[in-house]
Amino acid sequence: MKRIPVAEALDNCGYKKSYIAKKLNISPAYYCFFIRHPEKMSIKQAETVCALTGKKMGELDFDTNEDGFF
Repeated sequence: MKRIPVAEALDNCGYKKSYIAKKLNISPAYYCFFIRHPEKMSIKQAETVCALTGKKMGELDFDTNEDGFF
């Protein structure tokens, strides 16, 4: 099964970036950097991403591509 990149899952969840940033306890300005580097997420933040997207951790790709972008 192919895993879904975190950035794609968050884009498709239907919430505004400012709401997601608030739930992840990060500033909206930091959001873009944050989703390009999902490997830097804490376990608590990863659990929040799963709750927001309705996906399980095993369905999401928390690795960054070589160039750091999805």
